Amino acid sequence: MKKLLFVLLILVFGCSDDKEEDLCFPDGVIIDLIVRNFFVELVSADGENLIENGTFKSNEIVLRYKESKITGSVFENVEGLENVITMNLFGDDGDNTFLIDLSMSVTDTLVLNLTKTVNECGIADFSLNSATYNGLVKTLLPFNEHGDSEKIVVIK
Repeated sequence: MKKLLFVLLILVFGCSDDKEEDLCFPDGVIIDLIVRNFFVELVSADGENLIENGTFKSNEIVLRYKESKITGSVFENVEGLENVITMNLFGDDGDNTFLIDLSMSVTDTLVLNLTKTVNECGIADFSLNSATYNGLVKTLLPFNEHGDSEKIVVIK
């Protein structure tokens, strides 16, 4: 009987209902992961958007990074995103080379220099340091009034 009582005491006092709170994902909190975007606007020497005027067709534009292909990067019917190439910032720390197939016969090269920071929860955040398009360093411009996204303008 003493052994049974001893086992019961161990079970009662050995177990705890105190939960350790997960600092990364606490109960009842929805984490909004912020994905930074980057935009490429293709224009003629006259400033005319080359996707909008049909020089390049939005459904033919493909982004390639390493072994991945990304389609659907041009939105024609999303206000504020019309006729620009939209991409998420991702990759490795340092230079990341993306090939942009504008058509079956035209492929451009975009090199994004990124700083990758991983927080204590293992979530990566990327900062854009520079962008080079077909070998030319491009000026990073604010995409919107919030200043949370950047774009480059490429004259073709």
